[in-house]
Amino acid sequence: SLTTEFSGGWQMRIALAKLLMRNPEVLLLDEPTNHLDLESVKRLEGFLRTYEGTVMVVSHDRAFMDNMVDHVAEIDNGALALYKGNYSAHLKARAERIERLREERRSQLEEMAKLEAFVERFRYKATKAKQAQDRLKKLERLKAELVEIPEEKHAIRFDFVQPPRTGEEVVRARGLSKRFDDKQVYEGLDFSLYRGDKVAL
Repeated sequence: SLTTEFSGGWQMRIALAKLLMRNPEVLLLDEPTNHLDLESVKRLEGFLRTYEGTVMVVSHDRAFMDNMVDHVAEIDNGALALYKGNYSAHLKARAERIERLREERRSQLEEMAKLEAFVERFRYKATKAKQAQDRLKKLERLKAELVEIPEEKHAIRFDFVQPPRTGEEVVRARGLSKRFDDKQVYEGLDFSLYRGDKVAL
């Protein structure tokens, strides 16, 4: 049968298998774990960990990144930062880097405040005018070199209002059927779901 008849998960497996059989020096993978089940993800991780070439992955799957990457490239505010280690190590190193940048910026701002105070105090005093001009130049240099702090990533929080309590019977289905063209999947399906039921499809 044609591979186009397979599900998204199997199509992803087929595409990966074709790619991996070529054994390229560099693999560029965009969200490779999409449509894969847990067992397939684990096999892919194992394969990629021992892969002799370079693998570059774009992914939102944190567990996958933690298990198989050894460097993380982060693009933030138009700048690229490269971190050694997996995704969790990147988060820790990023937080430490931002704290260092904050300290450096605080120090710069303190020095700038002192320079501004000196310039304001002695700008028009003949004996200190030269020193004031020198400090003014240093102040302009510091302003140009002021450390930029990457923007904080704020988590999105949802606050859903508690809905009113449902009745005892939440869902009642009678006579359901499903078919694909001439292939009948099910027919005449009846069921009820009650408050507190937990169902997996």
